[in-house]
Amino acid sequence: MPSVGTITGTLRLVDIFTGPLAVANKKLAATATQMQVTGQKMAVAGGRLTTGLTIPIVAAGAAAFFFASQFEEPMTKVKPWFGPGRRVIRGWKTDLLPFVEEGGRSQVDLAEALFFLSLVVFG
Repeated sequence: MPSVGTITGTLRLVDIFTGPLAVANKKLAATATQMQVTGQKMAVAGGRLTTGLTIPIVAAGAAAFFFASQFEEPMTKVKPWFGPGRRVIRGWKTDLLPFVEEGGRSQVDLAEALFFLSLVVFG
């Protein structure tokens, strides 16, 4: 059984710490509320980023893939039967692709032009 001195000391410690612990508890509750508000704002910002940034990036990637596949189809028609070898034709692709943007034409136009030239020159 605890002594009167132990009980008295315990009660004094409780009295000493009750006020500061109540203040700390209120401050922690306020911090938790502020963190929830911040989290909600971050969720809204993330949604806006998804709509305004991620979706356009994905769309641009899909468009690039589409146009690249459109370019490759006519390039497969350029056959190295009479004249340039496959390595030379691959070189044409890498050498001429940068000019597509400057010339205002599409990659498909370039590939079809190379196909026509290969028929005229080598076919």
